[in-house]
Amino acid sequence: MMISKIYKELCTNKAKKIYEECGKYIIGGVLDVGSGRGYIAKEISKYGKNVQCLDVKDHNLTDLPLKIYDGKRIPFKAGSFDTVLVCYVLHHADDPTGLLKECIRVSKKRGIIFEDNADSLLTKPLDILFNRLHGVDTPLNFRSISQWIKEFKKLNLKIIKIKRGVEKQWFYPGVEHIMFVVDKV
Repeated sequence: MMISKIYKELCTNKAKKIYEECGKYIIGGVLDVGSGRGYIAKEISKYGKNVQCLDVKDHNLTDLPLKIYDGKRIPFKAGSFDTVLVCYVLHHADDPTGLLKECIRVSKKRGIIFEDNADSLLTKPLDILFNRLHGVDTPLNFRSISQWIKEFKKLNLKIIKIKRGVEKQWFYPGVEHIMFVVDKV
């Protein structure tokens, strides 16, 4: 019980840090892709935003709505959400570009993406460790900042903001987290 309480506290603190970084970029209704336990979505909803959770498994510990999907085709119509949030999810996808295209499809305007920098030496070993502890697959599809920028340009996305070193965690040392804010052109 004590460990799960500590873990929940760590997760809710991380959700607060993520909101502090991206809150000013969120517009309208939000789809949280790969929402996990739902703590980030719940934090966003505290500020009056309508948030829909989406994941491949039900780990949701909130009262927010969750839709389960196959990890490939997002089960919503094109342009269903003003903002699509993707927090540390793309490196878990077998086809990160395909998932990103789906996120763009269901977004009216904005995408907010948090990812680990592939150039950080500890990214892969720590990701394997933490995800195996929670039974989460990770094909390790990490990319560097320059690789993400090229991908966004190929997908005709306008980069609004890139912020390095966001929401650092003491239990994830040496791993750089990056926030990208992109708009459909």
